[in-house]
Amino acid sequence: MKGEMETATSVAQPENRAMVCGAEPEDACLNCGVERVGRFCPACGQRYVDEPMTLRSLLRAFSSRVFDLDQGLLYTIRRLAIDPGGVSREYVKGRQKPYVHPLALLVVASAGIMGIVGITESTTRSILMQVGADALFRDNEAVLTWMYGMLEAYVTLLFIASAIPIAYAFYRAFRRIATYTFTETLVMVLYATAQATLYTAVCQFVVLLYPTLAGLLFAQASSLLLFPVLAHASYGFYRREKHDVLIGLFASLVAYVVPVAVVGAIAFAVGTMMP
Repeated sequence: MKGEMETATSVAQPENRAMVCGAEPEDACLNCGVERVGRFCPACGQRYVDEPMTLRSLLRAFSSRVFDLDQGLLYTIRRLAIDPGGVSREYVKGRQKPYVHPLALLVVASAGIMGIVGITESTTRSILMQVGADALFRDNEAVLTWMYGMLEAYVTLLFIASAIPIAYAFYRAFRRIATYTFTETLVMVLYATAQATLYTAVCQFVVLLYPTLAGLLFAQASSLLLFPVLAHASYGFYRREKHDVLIGLFASLVAYVVPVAVVGAIAFAVGTMMP
């Protein structure tokens, strides 16, 4: 009897899952061990690969993940543009498979905006020289260089740092009329921050299309897109609750005060430490 129990226990181990499911190892899904049926796993959806990987298949797998409009990166961006609050609401309720993780999307958005800022840096400097503002930047070159280096290295952490107090403010203000926890509220704010960052990154190209002071001011002012984006996201996130208009106004106020205060405090601290 003891030997039979040991045998049954060993069969139930994860490495023998294919045997439990009635599939030989070569006929089982490499991800979950379920028996193969057709070209896709019936349990996890993994496509079976029976031939050596080629450059074409590698690129095809990449494009199917990135440009898939039914799930993944572009699907998440498209849904955020239409109903950002709905995306956050579905994600915290458990429908997560079609969407990119909010932190992953924020990393992509942060990398995108820093890359575009690097592309437009020379054009920005030439515009500042035209209007005579380059002297101001030369006088504070050490501080600005340090700040740019910090932004480039820790931009994602800075976005998260600014998102946390915004999420906490929402959580405290609406905890009596909404059932979301702080972490669930943070998901909404992270998605909104990533969405606004992507929009701001696209707006930076205006400097290249219109290399004038007006174009530069427009590109810089695009960072204020966090106001309407967060207001739109919060409106949809709390749509089943009361005081929707108040939530939108509160979102705009917090979205303005917190990031500006964080950046201003950093700039002031660095300026006082620099010789």
